Amino acid sequence: MGTIFALATPVGQSPICVFRVTGPGCLTSLCEILDSDVDKARLFYKRSLVWQGSFVDTIGLVFFESPSSFTGEDSFEVYAHGSLPIMSKIVSVFEGCGFTEAGPGEFSLRAFKNNKISLVEAESINDLIRSGSSNEAAAISSVFSGRFESQINTLSERIDSLRVLVEGAIDFSDEDEDFESHLSSVLPKFGLLLDDLVAFFGGFAFREEVFSRKKVVIVGPPNVGKSSIFNRLLGFERSIVSDTPGTTRDFIASGFMSEGFSFDLIDTAGLRVTKDDIESSGISFAKKELKEADGVVIVVDYKTLGELDDLRETVVSCGVENIHVVLNKSDLKKPKNFPGHYISALTGENFFKLRNTLADLVSDQPLDKNQSFMVRKRCSFLFESCIEHLKNAINKLENDGFSEAADIVAEDLRLCRSSLDEVVGKKLPDDVLGDIFSTFCIGK
Repeated sequence: MGTIFALATPVGQSPICVFRVTGPGCLTSLCEILDSDVDKARLFYKRSLVWQGSFVDTIGLVFFESPSSFTGEDSFEVYAHGSLPIMSKIVSVFEGCGFTEAGPGEFSLRAFKNNKISLVEAESINDLIRSGSSNEAAAISSVFSGRFESQINTLSERIDSLRVLVEGAIDFSDEDEDFESHLSSVLPKFGLLLDDLVAFFGGFAFREEVFSRKKVVIVGPPNVGKSSIFNRLLGFERSIVSDTPGTTRDFIASGFMSEGFSFDLIDTAGLRVTKDDIESSGISFAKKELKEADGVVIVVDYKTLGELDDLRETVVSCGVENIHVVLNKSDLKKPKNFPGHYISALTGENFFKLRNTLADLVSDQPLDKNQSFMVRKRCSFLFESCIEHLKNAINKLENDGFSEAADIVAEDLRLCRSSLDEVVGKKLPDDVLGDIFSTFCIGK
Protein backbone atom coordinates (compact mmCIF):
# COMPACT_ATOMS: atom_id res chain seq x y z
CA MET A 1 0.00 0.00 0.00
CA GLY A 2 1.29 3.44 -0.91
CA THR A 3 1.06 6.75 0.91
CA ILE A 4 -2.34 8.43 1.07
CA PHE A 5 -3.54 11.84 2.27
CA ALA A 6 -6.87 13.48 3.01
CA LEU A 7 -8.35 16.68 4.36
CA ALA A 8 -9.73 15.70 7.78
CA THR A 9 -11.74 18.90 8.31
CA PRO A 10 -14.73 20.12 6.26
CA VAL A 11 -14.03 21.98 3.04
CA GLY A 12 -14.65 25.69 3.49
CA GLN A 13 -13.12 28.79 4.96
CA SER A 14 -12.00 28.25 8.55
CA PRO A 15 -9.22 29.31 10.95
CA ILE A 16 -7.46 25.95 10.66
CA CYS A 17 -7.59 22.93 8.36
CA VAL A 18 -6.10 19.52 9.12
CA PHE A 19 -4.54 17.12 6.65
CA ARG A 20 -3.68 13.52 7.50
CA VAL A 21 -1.01 11.48 5.73
CA THR A 22 -0.19 7.80 6.21
CA GLY A 23 1.86 5.18 4.43
CA PRO A 24 5.23 3.45 4.47
CA GLY A 25 8.04 5.93 3.98
CA CYS A 26 5.90 9.06 4.20
CA LEU A 27 8.15 10.52 6.91
CA THR A 28 11.11 10.65 4.53
CA SER A 29 9.17 13.17 2.48
CA LEU A 30 9.01 15.66 5.35
CA CYS A 31 12.55 16.90 4.70
CA GLU A 32 11.42 17.90 1.20
CA ILE A 33 8.52 20.09 2.34
CA LEU A 34 9.72 21.64 5.64
CA ASP A 35 12.16 24.49 6.27
CA SER A 36 13.85 22.48 9.06
CA ASP A 37 13.88 18.89 10.28
CA VAL A 38 11.69 17.25 12.92
CA ASP A 39 13.16 14.39 14.91
CA LYS A 40 10.83 13.29 17.72
CA ALA A 41 7.48 11.59 17.23
CA ARG A 42 4.36 12.79 19.06
CA LEU A 43 5.69 16.33 19.56
CA PHE A 44 3.97 19.36 18.04
CA TYR A 45 6.24 21.40 15.75
CA LYS A 46 5.81 24.80 14.18
CA ARG A 47 7.40 24.86 10.75
CA SER A 48 7.22 26.54 7.36
CA LEU A 49 5.80 24.41 4.57
CA VAL A 50 7.84 24.98 1.42
CA TRP A 51 7.69 23.44 -2.01
CA GLN A 52 10.22 23.80 -4.78
CA GLY A 53 11.77 26.77 -3.04
CA SER A 54 8.47 28.64 -2.48
CA PHE A 55 6.84 29.34 0.89
CA VAL A 56 3.34 27.81 1.18
CA ASP A 57 2.19 28.39 4.79
CA THR A 58 3.23 28.38 8.42
CA ILE A 59 1.96 25.07 9.79
CA GLY A 60 1.74 22.92 12.88
CA LEU A 61 2.93 19.36 12.47
CA VAL A 62 3.03 16.14 14.47
CA PHE A 63 4.26 12.76 13.25
CA PHE A 64 3.85 9.17 14.40
CA GLU A 65 6.16 6.25 13.71
CA SER A 66 4.91 2.78 12.86
CA PRO A 67 3.37 0.90 14.60
CA SER A 68 2.37 3.60 17.13
CA SER A 69 -0.20 5.43 15.01
CA PHE A 70 -3.89 5.15 14.27
CA THR A 71 -3.26 3.22 11.06
CA GLY A 72 -0.22 1.32 12.35
CA GLU A 73 1.89 2.95 9.61
CA ASP A 74 4.20 5.95 9.56
CA SER A 75 1.87 8.96 9.64
CA PHE A 76 1.80 12.70 10.10
CA GLU A 77 -0.76 15.49 10.41
CA VAL A 78 -0.50 19.04 9.11
CA TYR A 79 -2.40 21.95 10.71
CA ALA A 80 -2.57 24.86 8.26
CA HIS A 81 -4.61 28.02 7.79
CA GLY A 82 -8.05 27.12 6.50
CA SER A 83 -8.26 29.14 3.31
CA LEU A 84 -9.25 27.42 0.09
CA PRO A 85 -6.11 28.58 -1.84
CA ILE A 86 -3.86 27.23 0.95
CA MET A 87 -5.71 23.90 1.02
CA SER A 88 -5.45 23.63 -2.76
CA LYS A 89 -1.71 24.34 -2.64
CA ILE A 90 -1.13 21.71 0.08
CA VAL A 91 -2.96 19.14 -2.05
CA SER A 92 -0.59 20.00 -4.90
CA VAL A 93 2.41 19.59 -2.58
CA PHE A 94 1.30 16.14 -1.45
CA GLU A 95 0.58 15.04 -5.01
CA GLY A 96 4.04 16.31 -5.95
CA CYS A 97 5.48 14.04 -3.23
CA GLY A 98 3.78 11.08 -4.91
CA PHE A 99 0.98 10.76 -2.35
CA THR A 100 -2.49 9.62 -3.44
CA GLU A 101 -5.74 11.15 -2.22
CA ALA A 102 -7.49 8.72 0.13
CA GLY A 103 -10.86 7.17 -0.57
CA PRO A 104 -13.75 6.99 1.93
CA GLY A 105 -12.71 5.27 5.15
CA GLU A 106 -9.26 4.34 3.86
CA PHE A 107 -7.48 5.39 7.06
CA SER A 108 -9.82 3.24 9.16
CA LEU A 109 -9.50 0.36 6.69
CA ARG A 110 -5.72 0.43 7.06
CA ALA A 111 -6.07 0.56 10.85
CA PHE A 112 -8.32 -2.50 10.67
CA LYS A 113 -6.03 -4.43 8.36
CA ASN A 114 -3.05 -3.63 10.61
CA ASN A 115 -4.94 -4.96 13.66
CA LYS A 116 -5.16 -1.55 15.34
CA ILE A 117 -8.96 -1.68 15.59
CA SER A 118 -11.62 -4.34 15.07
CA LEU A 119 -14.30 -4.03 12.40
CA VAL A 120 -17.00 -3.21 14.95
CA GLU A 121 -14.77 -0.48 16.39
CA ALA A 122 -14.21 0.93 12.91
CA GLU A 123 -17.96 1.00 12.30
CA SER A 124 -18.46 2.74 15.64
CA ILE A 125 -15.94 5.43 14.69
CA ASN A 126 -17.97 6.23 11.58
CA ASP A 127 -21.25 6.12 13.50
CA LEU A 128 -19.80 8.41 16.20
CA ILE A 129 -18.84 10.99 13.58
CA ARG A 130 -22.39 10.91 12.21
CA SER A 131 -24.14 10.82 15.60
CA GLY A 132 -26.90 13.36 16.07
CA SER A 133 -27.21 13.64 19.86
CA SER A 134 -25.23 13.27 23.07
CA ASN A 135 -27.14 10.10 24.00
CA GLU A 136 -26.36 8.57 20.64
CA ALA A 137 -22.67 9.48 20.92
CA ALA A 138 -22.41 8.01 24.43
CA ALA A 139 -24.08 4.76 23.36
CA ILE A 140 -21.80 4.32 20.35
CA SER A 141 -18.68 5.12 22.39
CA SER A 142 -19.37 2.14 24.67
CA VAL A 143 -17.78 -0.12 22.04
CA PHE A 144 -14.44 1.70 22.41
CA SER A 145 -13.95 0.61 26.02
CA GLY A 146 -12.50 -2.70 24.83
CA ARG A 147 -15.09 -4.72 26.77
CA PHE A 148 -16.99 -5.65 23.63
CA GLU A 149 -14.08 -7.26 21.81
CA SER A 150 -12.80 -8.79 25.06
CA GLN A 151 -16.12 -10.55 25.62
CA ILE A 152 -16.23 -11.71 21.98
CA ASN A 153 -12.75 -13.20 22.40
CA THR A 154 -13.73 -14.95 25.64
CA LEU A 155 -16.81 -16.49 24.03
CA SER A 156 -14.75 -17.56 21.02
CA GLU A 157 -12.21 -19.28 23.26
CA ARG A 158 -14.99 -21.19 25.03
CA ILE A 159 -16.33 -22.37 21.67
CA ASP A 160 -12.82 -23.51 20.72
CA SER A 161 -12.51 -25.43 23.99
CA LEU A 162 -15.70 -27.32 23.23
CA ARG A 163 -14.46 -28.05 19.71
CA VAL A 164 -11.26 -29.51 21.15
CA LEU A 165 -13.29 -31.82 23.42
CA VAL A 166 -15.62 -32.94 20.62
CA GLU A 167 -12.99 -33.35 17.91
CA GLY A 168 -10.62 -35.05 20.34
CA ALA A 169 -13.28 -37.61 21.15
CA ILE A 170 -13.85 -38.19 17.42
CA ASP A 171 -10.14 -38.83 16.89
CA PHE A 172 -10.17 -41.55 19.55
CA SER A 173 -13.53 -43.01 18.58
CA ASP A 174 -11.94 -46.38 17.75
CA GLU A 175 -10.78 -46.80 21.31
CA ASP A 176 -12.91 -48.18 24.11
CA GLU A 177 -14.30 -44.91 25.38
CA ASP A 178 -17.73 -44.41 26.87
CA PHE A 179 -19.16 -41.66 24.66
CA GLU A 180 -22.32 -41.24 26.66
CA SER A 181 -20.42 -40.62 29.89
CA HIS A 182 -18.36 -38.11 27.89
CA LEU A 183 -21.63 -36.47 26.86
CA SER A 184 -22.77 -36.06 30.45
CA SER A 185 -19.67 -34.01 31.24
CA VAL A 186 -19.70 -31.93 28.04
CA LEU A 187 -23.39 -31.08 27.60
CA PRO A 188 -23.64 -28.75 30.64
CA LYS A 189 -20.81 -26.66 29.18
CA PHE A 190 -22.85 -26.23 25.99
CA GLY A 191 -25.81 -25.03 28.05
CA LEU A 192 -23.75 -22.50 29.99
CA LEU A 193 -22.22 -21.15 26.80
CA LEU A 194 -25.65 -20.76 25.22
CA ASP A 195 -26.93 -18.88 28.29
CA ASP A 196 -23.96 -16.49 28.18
CA LEU A 197 -24.29 -15.92 24.42
CA VAL A 198 -27.99 -15.08 24.77
CA ALA A 199 -27.27 -12.75 27.71
CA PHE A 200 -24.50 -10.97 25.79
CA PHE A 201 -26.67 -10.62 22.69
CA GLY A 202 -29.50 -9.29 24.87
CA GLY A 203 -27.24 -6.38 25.85
CA PHE A 204 -27.06 -5.09 22.26
CA ALA A 205 -28.84 -2.01 20.99
CA PHE A 206 -28.87 -1.56 17.24
CA ARG A 207 -28.12 1.84 15.83
CA GLU A 208 -30.53 1.43 12.93
CA GLU A 209 -33.40 0.78 15.36
CA VAL A 210 -32.64 3.10 18.27
CA PHE A 211 -31.26 6.14 16.51
CA SER A 212 -32.12 7.54 13.11
CA ARG A 213 -32.22 10.98 11.57
CA LYS A 214 -35.11 12.80 13.26
CA LYS A 215 -37.68 14.98 11.50
CA VAL A 216 -39.60 17.98 12.79
CA VAL A 217 -42.34 19.13 10.41
CA ILE A 218 -43.95 22.58 10.43
CA VAL A 219 -47.62 22.51 9.35
CA GLY A 220 -50.54 24.91 9.34
CA PRO A 221 -52.99 26.75 7.10
CA PRO A 222 -51.67 28.84 4.20
CA ASN A 223 -50.23 32.29 4.90
CA VAL A 224 -49.79 31.93 8.68
CA GLY A 225 -46.02 32.47 8.42
CA LYS A 226 -44.66 28.91 8.37
CA SER A 227 -41.91 29.78 5.89
CA SER A 228 -41.01 32.92 7.84
CA ILE A 229 -40.68 30.81 11.00
CA PHE A 230 -38.61 28.27 9.07
CA ASN A 231 -36.25 30.96 7.77
CA ARG A 232 -35.87 32.68 11.14
CA LEU A 233 -35.05 29.38 12.87
CA LEU A 234 -32.38 28.65 10.26
CA GLY A 235 -31.02 32.18 10.30
CA PHE A 236 -31.15 32.66 6.53
CA GLU A 237 -33.65 32.82 3.66
CA ARG A 238 -34.19 29.16 2.73
CA SER A 239 -37.91 29.21 1.92
CA ILE A 240 -39.81 31.70 -0.27
CA VAL A 241 -41.98 34.11 1.71
CA SER A 242 -45.01 35.81 0.16
CA ASP A 243 -48.33 37.31 1.23
CA THR A 244 -50.01 35.16 -1.43
CA PRO A 245 -51.55 32.01 0.12
CA GLY A 246 -50.23 28.70 -1.22
CA THR A 247 -46.71 29.95 -2.09
CA THR A 248 -45.04 26.78 -0.76
CA ARG A 249 -45.93 24.07 -3.28
CA ASP A 250 -43.47 21.43 -2.07
CA PHE A 251 -41.80 20.59 1.22
CA ILE A 252 -38.44 22.21 1.98
CA ALA A 253 -35.96 20.52 4.35
CA SER A 254 -32.82 21.75 6.03
CA GLY A 255 -30.51 20.39 8.69
CA PHE A 256 -30.96 22.03 12.09
CA MET A 257 -29.31 21.75 15.50
CA SER A 258 -30.73 22.71 18.89
CA GLU A 259 -29.63 21.80 22.40
CA GLY A 260 -27.15 19.23 21.08
CA PHE A 261 -29.64 17.50 18.78
CA SER A 262 -29.19 17.38 15.01
CA PHE A 263 -32.32 16.81 12.93
CA ASP A 264 -34.15 17.80 9.75
CA LEU A 265 -36.52 20.76 9.91
CA ILE A 266 -39.20 20.66 7.21
CA ASP A 267 -41.42 23.46 5.90
CA THR A 268 -44.57 22.23 4.17
CA ALA A 269 -47.39 23.50 1.98
CA GLY A 270 -50.34 25.05 3.79
CA LEU A 271 -53.09 22.55 4.56
CA ARG A 272 -56.38 23.51 2.94
CA VAL A 273 -58.86 22.34 0.29
CA THR A 274 -57.75 23.66 -3.11
CA LYS A 275 -58.49 23.09 -6.81
CA ASP A 276 -54.89 23.95 -7.77
CA ASP A 277 -53.29 20.66 -8.88
CA ILE A 278 -49.74 21.74 -8.02
CA GLU A 279 -50.73 23.04 -4.59
CA SER A 280 -52.72 19.82 -3.99
CA SER A 281 -49.57 17.81 -4.73
CA GLY A 282 -47.68 19.92 -2.19
CA ILE A 283 -50.35 19.23 0.42
CA SER A 284 -50.08 15.49 -0.32
CA PHE A 285 -46.32 15.75 0.23
CA ALA A 286 -46.98 17.52 3.53
CA LYS A 287 -49.23 14.71 4.76
CA LYS A 288 -46.63 12.12 3.71
CA GLU A 289 -43.98 13.97 5.73
CA LEU A 290 -46.34 14.01 8.72
CA LYS A 291 -46.50 10.21 8.69
CA GLU A 292 -42.69 10.07 8.96
CA ALA A 293 -42.33 12.90 11.48
CA ASP A 294 -40.87 12.53 14.97
CA GLY A 295 -42.34 15.86 16.02
CA VAL A 296 -44.69 18.47 14.58
CA VAL A 297 -45.07 22.20 15.10
CA ILE A 298 -48.62 23.34 14.29
CA VAL A 299 -48.72 27.02 13.33
CA VAL A 300 -51.83 29.20 13.32
CA ASP A 301 -52.42 32.93 13.63
CA TYR A 302 -55.26 34.95 15.13
CA LYS A 303 -57.25 34.64 11.89
CA THR A 304 -56.99 30.83 11.61
CA LEU A 305 -57.26 29.90 15.30
CA GLY A 306 -60.58 28.19 14.57
CA GLU A 307 -58.80 25.62 12.37
CA LEU A 308 -56.56 24.39 15.19
CA ASP A 309 -58.69 21.43 16.26
CA ASP A 310 -58.95 20.09 12.70
CA LEU A 311 -55.20 20.53 12.20
CA ARG A 312 -54.44 18.68 15.43
CA GLU A 313 -56.78 15.86 14.39
CA THR A 314 -54.99 15.59 11.02
CA VAL A 315 -51.58 15.39 12.70
CA VAL A 316 -52.70 12.81 15.27
CA SER A 317 -54.28 10.68 12.51
CA CYS A 318 -50.82 10.48 10.93
CA GLY A 319 -49.49 8.81 14.07
CA VAL A 320 -47.60 11.78 15.53
CA GLU A 321 -47.50 12.06 19.32
CA ASN A 322 -44.99 14.89 19.86
CA ILE A 323 -46.91 18.05 18.95
CA HIS A 324 -46.25 21.68 19.80
CA VAL A 325 -48.72 24.44 18.95
CA VAL A 326 -47.70 28.05 18.31
CA LEU A 327 -49.62 31.18 17.35
CA ASN A 328 -47.59 33.35 14.98
CA LYS A 329 -47.98 37.13 14.42
CA SER A 330 -48.27 37.75 18.16
CA ASP A 331 -47.03 41.27 17.43
CA LEU A 332 -50.43 41.93 15.82
CA LYS A 333 -52.80 40.16 18.20
CA LYS A 334 -52.70 37.68 21.11
CA PRO A 335 -56.03 35.89 21.59
CA LYS A 336 -56.66 34.97 25.23
CA ASN A 337 -56.39 31.39 26.56
CA PHE A 338 -54.42 30.10 23.58
CA PRO A 339 -53.34 26.46 24.25
CA GLY A 340 -49.73 26.95 23.15
CA HIS A 341 -47.04 29.61 22.80
CA TYR A 342 -47.20 33.02 21.18
CA ILE A 343 -44.39 33.77 18.72
CA SER A 344 -43.61 36.40 16.12
CA ALA A 345 -41.48 35.60 13.09
CA LEU A 346 -41.27 39.35 12.51
CA THR A 347 -39.91 40.41 15.91
CA GLY A 348 -38.41 37.08 17.07
CA GLU A 349 -40.59 36.92 20.18
CA ASN A 350 -40.23 33.56 22.00
CA PHE A 351 -38.01 32.03 19.31
CA PHE A 352 -35.51 31.03 21.99
CA LYS A 353 -38.26 28.95 23.62
CA LEU A 354 -39.29 27.55 20.26
CA ARG A 355 -35.75 26.33 19.54
CA ASN A 356 -35.65 24.55 22.90
CA THR A 357 -39.06 23.03 22.20
CA LEU A 358 -37.83 21.63 18.89
CA ALA A 359 -35.08 19.79 20.79
CA ASP A 360 -37.68 18.40 23.20
CA LEU A 361 -39.73 17.07 20.29
CA VAL A 362 -36.85 14.88 19.04
CA SER A 363 -34.98 14.22 22.29
CA ASP A 364 -34.01 10.58 22.60
CA GLN A 365 -33.74 8.52 25.75
CA PRO A 366 -30.61 6.89 27.11
CA LEU A 367 -30.20 3.21 26.41
CA ASP A 368 -31.89 0.77 28.70
CA LYS A 369 -29.54 0.01 31.61
CA ASN A 370 -29.43 -3.61 30.45
CA GLN A 371 -28.18 -2.62 27.00
CA SER A 372 -24.41 -2.34 27.11
CA PHE A 373 -23.32 -1.87 23.50
CA MET A 374 -24.48 0.05 20.43
CA VAL A 375 -23.67 -1.91 17.27
CA ARG A 376 -24.92 -2.21 13.70
CA LYS A 377 -27.67 -4.50 12.56
CA ARG A 378 -25.26 -6.84 10.75
CA CYS A 379 -24.07 -7.99 14.21
CA SER A 380 -27.61 -9.08 14.98
CA PHE A 381 -27.72 -11.52 12.06
CA LEU A 382 -24.31 -12.92 12.94
CA PHE A 383 -25.19 -13.46 16.59
CA GLU A 384 -28.51 -15.04 15.68
CA SER A 385 -26.57 -17.41 13.40
CA CYS A 386 -24.08 -18.16 16.19
CA ILE A 387 -26.83 -18.97 18.68
CA GLU A 388 -28.75 -21.05 16.14
CA HIS A 389 -25.72 -23.24 15.40
CA LEU A 390 -25.11 -23.77 19.11
CA LYS A 391 -28.75 -24.72 19.65
CA ASN A 392 -28.51 -27.19 16.76
CA ALA A 393 -25.46 -28.78 18.39
CA ILE A 394 -27.23 -29.13 21.74
CA ASN A 395 -30.34 -30.63 20.12
CA LYS A 396 -28.24 -33.15 18.23
CA LEU A 397 -26.40 -34.19 21.38
CA GLU A 398 -29.61 -34.53 23.37
CA ASN A 399 -31.56 -36.42 20.68
CA ASP A 400 -28.93 -38.59 18.97
CA GLY A 401 -26.23 -39.04 21.62
CA PHE A 402 -22.58 -38.14 21.45
CA SER A 403 -21.37 -41.03 19.32
CA GLU A 404 -23.90 -40.37 16.54
CA ALA A 405 -23.86 -36.56 16.61
CA ALA A 406 -20.19 -35.74 17.22
CA ASP A 407 -19.29 -34.93 13.59
CA ILE A 408 -22.30 -32.65 13.10
CA VAL A 409 -21.72 -30.98 16.48
CA ALA A 410 -18.12 -30.24 15.55
CA GLU A 411 -19.28 -28.56 12.33
CA ASP A 412 -21.92 -26.50 14.16
CA LEU A 413 -19.25 -25.30 16.60
CA ARG A 414 -17.02 -24.30 13.70
CA LEU A 415 -19.84 -22.26 12.16
CA CYS A 416 -20.66 -20.80 15.57
CA ARG A 417 -17.10 -19.55 15.93
CA SER A 418 -17.06 -18.30 12.34
CA SER A 419 -20.07 -16.06 13.05
CA LEU A 420 -18.26 -14.43 15.99
CA ASP A 421 -15.18 -13.94 13.84
CA GLU A 422 -17.25 -11.99 11.33
CA VAL A 423 -18.58 -9.68 14.06
CA VAL A 424 -15.07 -8.32 14.69
CA GLY A 425 -14.06 -8.61 11.03
CA LYS A 426 -11.96 -11.76 10.85
CA LYS A 427 -12.11 -13.81 7.63
CA LEU A 428 -14.14 -11.23 5.72
CA PRO A 429 -13.50 -11.02 1.95
CA ASP A 430 -12.11 -7.77 0.56
CA ASP A 431 -15.27 -6.95 -1.42
CA VAL A 432 -17.35 -7.07 1.77
CA LEU A 433 -14.85 -4.86 3.57
CA GLY A 434 -14.94 -2.48 0.61
CA ASP A 435 -18.73 -2.17 0.88
CA ILE A 436 -18.53 -1.47 4.63
CA PHE A 437 -15.78 1.15 4.46
CA SER A 438 -17.18 2.89 1.38
CA THR A 439 -19.80 4.53 3.63
CA PHE A 440 -17.12 6.17 5.81
CA CYS A 441 -15.99 9.78 5.69
CA ILE A 442 -12.96 10.69 3.62
CA GLY A 443 -10.10 11.42 6.00
CA LYS A 444 -11.18 8.87 8.61
